[in-house]
Amino acid sequence: GDDDADAGDDYLYYDDGGNKKYGSFTLKETRVVTYRLCASPNNCQSKNYGEFMVDLDTYVSATANYYSSQLQDMCTDCQSYCNNDDQFYQRNRNMRSSSSSSIDCTTCLKECN
Repeated sequence: GDDDADAGDDYLYYDDGGNKKYGSFTLKETRVVTYRLCASPNNCQSKNYGEFMVDLDTYVSATANYYSSQLQDMCTDCQSYCNNDDQFYQRNRNMRSSSSSSIDCTTCLKECN
C-alpha cells in the first residue's frame, strides 16, 4: 500500500521531526476593522495618531459596550441633576452641567425612564 494513494484531498507536509504527514486545512475568513486613535479630535490630519486593527466582532462588541456605558453615565447624571425636588433645581432644570457633559433634562428624562 502506497501512503500517497490514501491521502485523498489532503496535502502532504512534514512535522517538526521530519515525519511525512497528510492533513487538510480550512481557510478561515476573518473580517477586520482598521481604526485610528487621534491625539485630539482635529489632529488626525497631521498623522499624529495610532492606527489599529481588530477583528470585527471585537470592534462591534467594544463599540456597543462603550455606548451602553455612555448611556448609563448620562442616565445616572440625569437622575442626579434632573429629578431633584429642590426649587433651585426646578427653576434651572432645563440645562445642567455635569463633570462630563451638558445634560438636557427634558431629553434625558424621556430616554432614561
